[in-house]
Amino acid sequence: MSEPTASRPHRRPLAVSRSEAARRLGVGIGTLDRLIRDGRLFVVRAGDRVLVPVAALDALLDPFLNAQEPGSNPGSASEPCTNAESTLPGLGTEPRAGTVAS
Repeated sequence: MSEPTASRPHRRPLAVSRSEAARRLGVGIGTLDRLIRDGRLFVVRAGDRVLVPVAALDALLDPFLNAQEPGSNPGSASEPCTNAESTLPGLGTEPRAGTVAS
């Protein structure tokens, strides 16, 4: 017999749904789909489900998390992040199709 669920240690999931991945990144589903379509975010298809490996989320964010100075927290209320280079790839740094860059 297997152990009861309550006594098993909490494990981090290996993959999450698109909606959960969007929530974790703080973006909408459309933005997440754009990251997937542009090849910036790896996904796994399981039947009709699209799953985003947690490792792929980590890999997407890793360059931004490692670029921060130790001890700094640019997302804190006392020190807002104003560095345009810290935006996710494809999310606001280049003009959208059909628009003119100023």
